[in-house]
Amino acid sequence: MTSSFRLASRRRHGRLWMAVIAVAIAACTGVPSAQRKNDMTATSLTLWQAVDALVARMPFSVEGVEAVLPGRLRKDEQRSNDAFQFYEGNLIQLDSGVVIRNVDLRIRRAPPHPAFLVLNLQGTCITLEVLRSHYPSLHITGVPRGHSPEESTTHSLEAPWGRLSFGFKVSNPKCVDSVAFDPVEFE
Repeated sequence: MTSSFRLASRRRHGRLWMAVIAVAIAACTGVPSAQRKNDMTATSLTLWQAVDALVARMPFSVEGVEAVLPGRLRKDEQRSNDAFQFYEGNLIQLDSGVVIRNVDLRIRRAPPHPAFLVLNLQGTCITLEVLRSHYPSLHITGVPRGHSPEESTTHSLEAPWGRLSFGFKVSNPKCVDSVAFDPVEFE
C-alpha cells in the first residue's frame, strides 16, 4: 500500500511540474505582446480625438496610424494572406479610461483599396447614448445572428471618406467593443 501511494504521489507531482513548465513556457512565448500589461502605452487623446485624427490620416498606412496612436504596429504574418497584409498594435491607454486593447490594420496588397482599420476597446464603458451624443446620425447596419456571444450589433454612419462603425457585442451589449474604419476605394 505504501509503494502504490508513493507511485501515485510521484505521478501527481510529475503532472504538477509539467503543468507549471507549460504555463511558464506559454507566459514567455505564447502570449502576444499586445496582451501584456507592461507593453501598454498612453496618449492624452480621447477616443473621439483619436477617431478624428485617424480619419485625417486616410488612406491608412502603418506610419500614419503610428503617428496618431503611440506604439509600433507589427506585421501579423499568421493572419496575412495574398490579398491583405495584417498589422497589430499594443495596448493603448486613451484619456478618460478607454483602452484600445488591439489595433488591427489591414492593408490591401494591390491598390486602390485604402486599407481597413479596427480598434478593439475595453476600460471605461462607452454607451450608445454617449456615442449618439458624438455621432447623432448613427443607424444599425448589422445585427447578431444568434451564433455566438462574440457577434455584435453594429451602429454606423456614412461619411464622405467611407463608413465608421461601432460594435456592441452580445456578451456586453451596453458598451462599445470596436470601432471600424472602412474607407471607400480611391480611384
